[in-house]
Amino acid sequence: MKQALLLSLLLLCAIFGRATLADALSDANKLLRTAEIDRQMSITIELQIQNILNTYTSIIRTSASTTAPIDLPAELKQDISLCYKRVYAWENFEAGLAQILADNLSRQEMRLLINFYNAKAVVPSQIPQFKNTIAKAAFIQQLSADYIFTHSNSCVENDARLILNYLSSLDNSVSASE
Repeated sequence: MKQALLLSLLLLCAIFGRATLADALSDANKLLRTAEIDRQMSITIELQIQNILNTYTSIIRTSASTTAPIDLPAELKQDISLCYKRVYAWENFEAGLAQILADNLSRQEMRLLINFYNAKAVVPSQIPQFKNTIAKAAFIQQLSADYIFTHSNSCVENDARLILNYLSSLDNSVSASE
């Protein structure tokens, strides 16, 4: 009798635990959608790509053996950009970021944030809880950055290969014209 009761209790806990986890993940995904994290990530990626391209252009200009200004061709810039867009695509990180939210925020905290993003306001009675929830932001942001870093490939080797091939083609065309 005790074993049957214990088994039933364990079964209920397992079912309830899965339902709670599923609900937390559902809330986390809703929070990600409501806060438009995918759009923010896309904007950040575009800015980062522009910074990377500017850095590469600057390095090439300062290290070039020619006095003529060298710029990366549009096709090369596009190839470099595509790598970053593919590697840092939202779909690669959405599930992991939702799990981070589900693991570090209570369902009540996630609902509070969802309501905040929807209404752009917080009910005065919930301000202390809102402040406590916001206090977790730096930790969650660090976990998210670590997750993205450990779950993404690097484009640097590809970038270096593309740029070196381009510079080599410039050297070859200069040598051929002499």
